Amino acid sequence: PNSGGPDYEGVQAWPDAFAYQPDAPASNEYGEYGFPEIPGLLNGAVSQPVESPGLPVPWYVVYGNHDTLFMGNIDPGADLRTFAIGDRKAATWTASATNMVRSLSAERTVWSRLNKYLDTQFGLDVGKRMRPVTADKKRTMFDQRSFMEDHLDSPANPGPVGHGFTREAVDKGETWWRTDPTPYFTVLGLDTCNQVSGADGAVPQNQFDWLKTQLAAAQAENRLVAVISHHNSLTLENSAEPTIGPGQRLIHSEEFLETLHQYPNMIAWINGHTHINTIQAHPRGDGAGFWEITTASCIDFPQQQQLVEVVDNRDGTLSIFATTIDHLSDPEWTAGDFSPAGLPSLSRELAANSWLFNPSRHLGSQLDRNTELLLKAPFDLAKIPEEAVATATASAQARLVANKAVA
Repeated sequence: PNSGGPDYEGVQAWPDAFAYQPDAPASNEYGEYGFPEIPGLLNGAVSQPVESPGLPVPWYVVYGNHDTLFMGNIDPGADLRTFAIGDRKAATWTASATNMVRSLSAERTVWSRLNKYLDTQFGLDVGKRMRPVTADKKRTMFDQRSFMEDHLDSPANPGPVGHGFTREAVDKGETWWRTDPTPYFTVLGLDTCNQVSGADGAVPQNQFDWLKTQLAAAQAENRLVAVISHHNSLTLENSAEPTIGPGQRLIHSEEFLETLHQYPNMIAWINGHTHINTIQAHPRGDGAGFWEITTASCIDFPQQQQLVEVVDNRDGTLSIFATTIDHLSDPEWTAGDFSPAGLPSLSRELAANSWLFNPSRHLGSQLDRNTELLLKAPFDLAKIPEEAVATATASAQARLVANKAVA
């Protein structure tokens, strides 16, 4: 965060910029809405290392739109990658939007390239403002392959190496994966991001074909299946296609849901994107179906995650327990505490008081959190040997004990 120079350089320190100014909140709307003056916050936040202990359990990752697109909306072209390492930064929404839009345009003429150079270097556009920052060649725009490579460079414990991605997938450019945490449960991770533009998503044809193959294989093996993706059924509607070169057919929500319904062993679709805790039933009409569990954001209020547990009720049904979990920091910040433990508390306070949206809405209703979700069992769950369940449970508990001992 202190790339280039030793101190914070960015919109939260620049007067008249569009973000909260901790040193001078009265400079924009944040002060009007009561956001506090907190001198020293920015440099306190960027000047110290944050060493995460990591999760003590195997974890997996899927792509979200902010992992693949500039500001979650625009494919980062060569000009934006050059801009990232340079000595200018956008100080206003106008400047940010202009750079995004121009990254989409084909700058083929000398005049258009010169125009962009003058705009970027000197901020000549009316209403557009650029400010100097320290250049840093180590900065880079997000790169999909590097992202997967970095996950492959990870310890086996708690693992797994790659966290869903494999060497074969990286070499093929496949950003989706399958994992079998136990002999009777399969998780399918999808990349629903549109690589062209737009925050919302879709499923490309090749990935869709792979998904159907994996669902059929798991059903033949009497495996329960959960599908994981960033986008949910309300946001799987992006139809943007490349203007040059062939594109794949994109599968959107209606066809996607219809396909999932064809596989009785498919019990849960777990996703996010809308930053709101939401649980939706997708019944098939024969007493079966699956549940869609959408989890709130870790940065917007309520800054929660979900624990999802699958339980055999031993009566021909199964239950999915969805429990929301807060992070460990105190919900009340101690003034002046800029430590790695104190900053998350301040983050919780700021998020809960955001004036840009109604934070409490993101909690979801009482039916969208801490809920038991009932399903007709897709096959005789007695086929899952109790010994296998006991072995998996013992292995997980031993891993937790070992991790605690190391910590």
